[in-house]
Amino acid sequence: MSEQEKSTEAALRVCWVLNKHQKPFSDSEIVKECMLEVTTTLFQENEKILTSIQDIPLSARSNTRRTEMLAAENKKSLFELLHKSPCYCIALDESCDLVDSEQMSIFVRFFDIENKVFREELLAILTFEGKTRGEDLFKSFDDFMKNPNLSYDKIVSISTDGAPAMMGKEKGLLKRIRDNNSGILTYQCITHQTSLCSKLGLIKLIHFIRSRSSLQHRQFKEFLSQCDSAYSDLLQHNHVRWLSKGREVERFWNITFTFLKNVDTEEAKKHSELLENNRNIVAMAFLNDFLKYLNTLNVELQGEGKLLCDLIQILKECNIKRHYETKHKDKFKNLEGKERKKCEQNVSTVRASYRVAQLIAKESKSFSDGEFAKKCMLHIVVDEICPENKCLFEQVSLPRQTITRRIEDLGLNLFEQVQDRVKLFQYFSIALDESTDMVDTAQLLIFLRGVNANFEITEELGALESLSGTQGSTILWPPCSPDMNVLEFYFWGFLKGEVYKEESNNINDLKNSIVEICNKIPSSV
Repeated sequence: MSEQEKSTEAALRVCWVLNKHQKPFSDSEIVKECMLEVTTTLFQENEKILTSIQDIPLSARSNTRRTEMLAAENKKSLFELLHKSPCYCIALDESCDLVDSEQMSIFVRFFDIENKVFREELLAILTFEGKTRGEDLFKSFDDFMKNPNLSYDKIVSISTDGAPAMMGKEKGLLKRIRDNNSGILTYQCITHQTSLCSKLGLIKLIHFIRSRSSLQHRQFKEFLSQCDSAYSDLLQHNHVRWLSKGREVERFWNITFTFLKNVDTEEAKKHSELLENNRNIVAMAFLNDFLKYLNTLNVELQGEGKLLCDLIQILKECNIKRHYETKHKDKFKNLEGKERKKCEQNVSTVRASYRVAQLIAKESKSFSDGEFAKKCMLHIVVDEICPENKCLFEQVSLPRQTITRRIEDLGLNLFEQVQDRVKLFQYFSIALDESTDMVDTAQLLIFLRGVNANFEITEELGALESLSGTQGSTILWPPCSPDMNVLEFYFWGFLKGEVYKEESNNINDLKNSIVEICNKIPSSV
């Protein structure tokens, strides 16, 4: 295999990993930068490896084309396997995404005759414009089935999310599909029943506290902080959306809600009355317990390769576990496992870990992306370019907890460097910016611009202070205070005019002249 073919295969592998982890196409450039940093640290004298990595084409446009190639190839292979399979099962899930675009996901489960295994694949995602009635869903589904010439006669069963447009007896999607194959078995997903919780007053109360106003949200978080609560905020949506309702109710139940008594609004009084009713409290306790076990069951039911007998066994184990926790758990003590052994790492792998952490922080990426970057390096750099050095790459520690510690160390080091520079400032100016972030936390950004004795200008972010409660700051500057007026608007022009009144013979004379004039500037200026 030539070097160009190896580079192309490595680029395809990176593109595959990016799509597998649902990362943007532009992240490939960051992955390439991480690979270069790690390789430079571990193999400083091996120019061949560095050149091979630099030659890998990983631009966003290249990744787009390669993703389309991989998707087309996967789709073609999947349809070929489906045509060979004697029968298959389908699962349908219709929902809205974050931008209110209606979509229907089609999953398929079938027996792969060539590899002699059961496979579960995402067959398609159909988008809808306008209404999503039963006839609209069926028209889109029927067009999809006719395009690759998939037969209704091979469908054994269909599972749905229980939506009325799916389950309607007269005009629902399932009714129209049965008209093409009357022997199809239909099921409803047991874990979609939690969506009914959205109609409860409890969820409305959570949204009232969490989303009614930024000020109220900040006051609530300050209230939890003063109460030494184990939680800093309420949950509104979990990362896994089908676990959101259970997580919201569980967090709500673990927080004491005397906060509503301090909110002087009619809506807050109504919600407070809801919490003062003993019958409602009992119902909330039952709902919290029920959703907690249902979420646990939901997670255990997920995954590939699980047959009906496996799902029945999971249901039985869940019932036995719930019985044990409610009846017999207090009779036993938890056994503590052995402590983890600490592994020593050589200096080069630790340095490589710090450099990757710096790139992750610089690009504002998630701390968990360190593990993703390591997978890319192991599957591309090691397998294709330098398999003999796999041991060194595996020793580079990049889990989320390690990246967090590395970034904290780097942040502390940078803060100390800024402090050392500030001590050398002869003059400096301040810029302030107060804003609210995505979770309604008011923040004050303090930027510094200063000059030292050698006339070296430094611009840095001095601090980012979080403001609790109201936005009225405790740092009260008068409106015309010189501390709030940036020097660039007038000072530098005035200073330049005074300095150029007399000609300076060299740099030292110019510096002395600037210092002398600055010391003589009257307070009126």
